[in-house]
Amino acid sequence: MTNENSETRPTLRPSSHAVTGSVVYNHFGHPCAYRLHLDLHGDRDLRCEPAALTRYFMERGNRHEARVFERIQKERPDDCIAIARDPSLPHEEDLERRAAATLEAMREGKGIIFHGVIQSEPGEVKKIVPGVGEEESPFRLRGETDILERVDGVPSDFGDYAYRVGDVKSSRDAQFPQKMQVAFYSLVLSRRQGAMPETGFIQTGADERVDFAIEPMLWTVRLFLEEEIHETWEPGESPFHLTPYCDQCAWRDHCREQAERDDDLSLIPGCRPGEKRALLAMGVRSRTELAAKDDRALRALGKSWGGRRDGFRDLKLRASALEFGRPVPKSDPGALPQAQGGGRVPDPASHRGPFLLVAGVADGFHGEDAALAVWRLRRDDLGREAPTEKAGAVIHHRGTADQPGEMLRRLYREISQTNRLLSSRRESVLPIFLSRSLPYRFRRLAESLGGEAVAARFVEEVLCDAVVLPEWLDRRFHLPLATFDVEEAARLFGIEVASAPPGAHPEVAERVQALAADFGFAGETLCEATPHLRRLAVREMRDDSAPVWRDVIERSLLRDLEAGARLMGHLLKGRRP
Repeated sequence: MTNENSETRPTLRPSSHAVTGSVVYNHFGHPCAYRLHLDLHGDRDLRCEPAALTRYFMERGNRHEARVFERIQKERPDDCIAIARDPSLPHEEDLERRAAATLEAMREGKGIIFHGVIQSEPGEVKKIVPGVGEEESPFRLRGETDILERVDGVPSDFGDYAYRVGDVKSSRDAQFPQKMQVAFYSLVLSRRQGAMPETGFIQTGADERVDFAIEPMLWTVRLFLEEEIHETWEPGESPFHLTPYCDQCAWRDHCREQAERDDDLSLIPGCRPGEKRALLAMGVRSRTELAAKDDRALRALGKSWGGRRDGFRDLKLRASALEFGRPVPKSDPGALPQAQGGGRVPDPASHRGPFLLVAGVADGFHGEDAALAVWRLRRDDLGREAPTEKAGAVIHHRGTADQPGEMLRRLYREISQTNRLLSSRRESVLPIFLSRSLPYRFRRLAESLGGEAVAARFVEEVLCDAVVLPEWLDRRFHLPLATFDVEEAARLFGIEVASAPPGAHPEVAERVQALAADFGFAGETLCEATPHLRRLAVREMRDDSAPVWRDVIERSLLRDLEAGARLMGHLLKGRRP
């Protein structure tokens, strides 16, 4: 069946763009075959401006990069060269000029080369054709590197020295897609200098240099360049699949417009790519066609696909939740998942003892703030207004240059009261995490604790039988949102959180406006997006001793506790264990 709107889709130019470091980074960061197709063959005029949060991180990265370059230039004033852009030249012409200048600087043996351009020659790249062998690839490889560093004693085409690649990132640690980008640059560099760099490095936002071996990553890079990129010519039918990650993609408007025109199945919150592919294979190509199927037909489709016993009726109900903008209860929530310590995760609806709501923001990396908020309350207390200062305890630790895990150890020393509550088996306290990220972050930090048995035991005890509220909601309801925080979840059920938002504090609002002006986007964007406000406050103001930023974090966490308590009260109303 051909969608009647397919002829209205914008056509793509049949040209091929260069494979750049950004293409490699995007592919290994959040793989999307259709984005790769658009990056390599798409009409660049269809791309949209970066989202506000993306622009913030780009600008933050530029500032970090400038600080790193300035420090290196002070340390090696006579051994650095920057290959600057020439805005008077067309982009492609300027790249060719910079590539030639970079090659000349390497021949001269400069110690550090900033913003060098390295690229393959036309026809140099090959692709693997099964049954045929190698053929010339239409793509050209190009890298705009942050740092090229000379390494003496390594023979190359330049003499008894060669270069290795360094990338400057504002993230707190070196991540896999960043390393893949450096490995890609190293492969391109090897063709210009006649020697493969043994190592590369990432200069992180924590002011650390992370060196790593290149060779173990090369086979993945080569597979991508020799095979994967050559499979992108024809994107196929309904190639895209909208996810929350799409919000930060430059092609997001193009894909969303196409999805709206086609009434695409990926518009249904939580629709997985496998579910969409199965429905397409069985002739169901839109939300409208899915809604027209009766339950018996959906069960038959689900049986053919080998999915869950309710077939695709579950997906149909999620579409209904989106249409009406409200949660739809599930008739069969399914079995509770396996607990960390064995057995099944407890069901809050049947829990007899008190609850311990846990909210927090804690990246646990160098220089970051960490805060944890807890509120112990009984079933009869659920649904109360905002937690009092005594009821809702916020533990806050100012970020330092400590190793990851140190802040968790310090937090442990400060939350002995919480630990006693959790250890009290007489009362059987049930921890309720208010966000999906908290258990992950606790486990990640626990892995770095090593021999710190006391802190590790605290983490194990908290996570052993804890319930993650968003996951519990997903088991009980079809929700009109794929991802949400606890305050958004409360609003879905018609619950308004009464406490003042963090941006309502006059001094906070003033600082947010100043921060927004500094980074070049609207202050109201930050005030409306509470998680973004927390992130920016923690990252940008961690060196500012003003108590207002500690206050904004604490207010945010207390607001989460209130939303979580009122939501739990609403969900458990009339349900006695």
